Amino acid sequence: MITVKDILIERLKQLGADGLHCHDCGCGLNDLTPCGAAQLGCVAARHVKTTPESHAMYAEYPDGYYVPLLEAQPCAD
Repeated sequence: MITVKDILIERLKQLGADGLHCHDCGCGLNDLTPCGAAQLGCVAARHVKTTPESHAMYAEYPDGYYVPLLEAQPCAD
């Protein structure tokens, strides 16, 4: 049986997302919605590895963090 979580994971993959991002938290496809349910503010996101330059800002996420996917905007003529 296909669950809502399965549908969500499949759609995120289609978008090229690695997980979800909401305010100051994020989760990957392998551990999607550890909070128990996707929050209404969650958006598709990609995982970014922490670099030496970003380490101070993201010290609590030494393996990386999730940032929202940005939808491509059409070019203006």
